[in-house]
Amino acid sequence: MTADIFTRLFAGFAVLAVAAVVTPLLARKRRLAGIVNLAFVSVSAILLLTVAFEAVFGHGAHAPLTLNLGPIAIPILVDGFSGLFLAIIAIMPEMNALFSIRYLDHYQEYRLAGY
Repeated sequence: MTADIFTRLFAGFAVLAVAAVVTPLLARKRRLAGIVNLAFVSVSAILLLTVAFEAVFGHGAHAPLTLNLGPIAIPILVDGFSGLFLAIIAIMPEMNALFSIRYLDHYQEYRLAGY
């Protein structure tokens, strides 16, 4: 169970990283770039919201995952409080991606490299 929650957590963040690489490649077609970005963000939001739901309404804190970066070990713990913030992190980009599809049509002179 613990491995599953961290798999979904890291998969959600990986989808956002892929969106950050793929979306600027479609910058010439603004509407398509916005829709692709919304699709990636929606998939990530679903993954992160399932983790948040399980953390808040599940059976308490999950065992920490230790991320080893050479001599430094970083524990990653998902509990109910971090689950609330994870839900906020999942919902805010979804609203932003939805709003930005039509918003950037008004600014044709801006590049979409940072979209």
